[in-house]
Amino acid sequence: MLDLRRRQFITLLGGAAAVWPLAARAQQAERVRRIAFLHSFAEYDPEVLARVVAFRQGLEALGWIENRNVQLEHRYSAGDVDRIQTYTTEVVRSAPDVIVCSSMPIVAALKQTGSASSRRRPPSMPAARMTSAHFCPRSA
Repeated sequence: MLDLRRRQFITLLGGAAAVWPLAARAQQAERVRRIAFLHSFAEYDPEVLARVVAFRQGLEALGWIENRNVQLEHRYSAGDVDRIQTYTTEVVRSAPDVIVCSSMPIVAALKQTGSASSRRRPPSMPAARMTSAHFCPRSA
């Protein structure tokens, strides 16, 4: 009788050891995507705040929830050309999944930074330009 319990225990222990990695894999969450948002205005500018709210609402409508499956990173340049260049360089080096630009000067700086540092980023990293009316994907 004792031998039978021992065998059952060993069988149970072996089965648990075999299933444990499968259960651990099933519990792993999907990868959190990173979106870098480069703004040409100051952080508390009403237009910037409206764009950020609209962008978040659009993401949520598509199933992307901030701090759950997507992380948003914002850089506010307040129209300062030096800051724009610094922030675009930082963002390209950090290699987010998507870069969103709020103005043409940022798009130009991003293209300049991207061509100078293409070795440091994935070649197909998407960038996007956002206007007050629409959101259009664009390759960097």
